[in-house]
Amino acid sequence: MLDTDPFLERGAAAPSAAAPASAWQPWRSLLLLRVGVGMLLLTEHAVEGARGAYHFLWNEKPWALVKAVHEAGLPYAALLSPLLALLMLSICLSLLLGFLTRLFAALLLALLAFLILRSPAALAGHSELLWLYALCALTLLQFGSGRFSLDALFHLGEAWANRPQRRTPRV
Repeated sequence: MLDTDPFLERGAAAPSAAAPASAWQPWRSLLLLRVGVGMLLLTEHAVEGARGAYHFLWNEKPWALVKAVHEAGLPYAALLSPLLALLMLSICLSLLLGFLTRLFAALLLALLAFLILRSPAALAGHSELLWLYALCALTLLQFGSGRFSLDALFHLGEAWANRPQRRTPRV
């Protein structure tokens, strides 16, 4: 049997139908996780936040997020609330595209940790969702965006992981 798969290295055997479990590629799950979390955050939270910020800034309508930020004890709630909405929208878009995934996963994790620690009363009924998002952000922070992403296309984030180890001089 001749192997005509152009992706195989020379001399490598084609995978059989009964490939071992170690041949499974984790990038498939990372793609589903990254895009799934990005879409859920976008449709459930970021679009609503962007609409609220738009109506707050240009139509001068009251916004519940400004009140929640003020009640959390943060200064400049009118300035901070649109910035939080913009941050959430940028996190969602970065997760969907796989662009600087580890950086935005760390920002999402910091935002979620702040929400969990700072205002537990406002999270009544939503705490398990926040913990689930936090676990997904931790997974993306550890493993990156996967094979199908802008990070992989432009080799972003690989330099720090593949750095040569620094040798300490012998004394």
